[in-house]
Amino acid sequence: MKNTTTSPVIQDAPLHWLGENPMRPLFLLPVFSWLLGCEQAQPFLPTVSFERMDILEIDFDGVEADFVFEVYNPNPIAVSASRFDYALAFADIELLSGEEPDGWQFAASGASELSLPTGFGFQTLFEVVDAVRGQDEIDFALNGAFGFDTPLGPLDLPFAEGGAFPAPRKPKISLERLFVEDLSIWGADLQLDLAIDNDHGSRLEFLDLDWDVELAGISVAGQRLQQWGEVEGATTGILSVPISLDFVSVGQALYQALTQQTVDATFNADVSVDTPFGILPLELAVSRTLDLER
Repeated sequence: MKNTTTSPVIQDAPLHWLGENPMRPLFLLPVFSWLLGCEQAQPFLPTVSFERMDILEIDFDGVEADFVFEVYNPNPIAVSASRFDYALAFADIELLSGEEPDGWQFAASGASELSLPTGFGFQTLFEVVDAVRGQDEIDFALNGAFGFDTPLGPLDLPFAEGGAFPAPRKPKISLERLFVEDLSIWGADLQLDLAIDNDHGSRLEFLDLDWDVELAGISVAGQRLQQWGEVEGATTGILSVPISLDFVSVGQALYQALTQQTVDATFNADVSVDTPFGILPLELAVSRTLDLER
């Protein structure tokens, strides 16, 4: 079991994808030694490598994750990092920077884990940097330095890490049309079409649609759809929901509304979206005055 050191939270710092080799060193500190008397030269500075990314939570609003580093201390006594500073940029635009003067202590003669908990809101990111249509990620760069106090004075050891940051964007959804397939004084069969704009490069699949619709201010419950449909990357697709009406239950006022040229419609739903970052929940609430097509 590795020893774990406690680290400060970097507010609003982001998650990044590990790429092909998550075990590659973030930086490798050079060996530094000094004489302890005339007979031996033993103490060395520790080495630090990026170990892994632990994703705690991600949705269309933001992400919580831990950057985890492994610090190996070859010395027979504990070693302290006296300071740490960082700067985080997306698409060459610096978004965050900071420093932590207190540092951490690493166990003697072994490896310790240093975890940097992070939390980041996507709205904050996208207000600064535009996610490119047809891409799932944004390039990021994380730079900074660990500082150590040595018998020869302070030593700052820089690091630089870059990669791809996941950028889930909420699909843009609008009501497109309401088609009257069948209408009588007893009931009606309708089809409501929704336009869904997928900004990602990857296909989105919409699952477990739990919905209801209001027509002319009258609420109509919908039937749950386990497989609603798919929209390819960087395209706008049309997904439909069937609506069956029984005017005995919902009333003749809706029948009268459907004999007109237009109707006010509101669509509310909870749906699970299968994305490149896992299945993410999405709430929908869209309204529009629609032409009735027959």
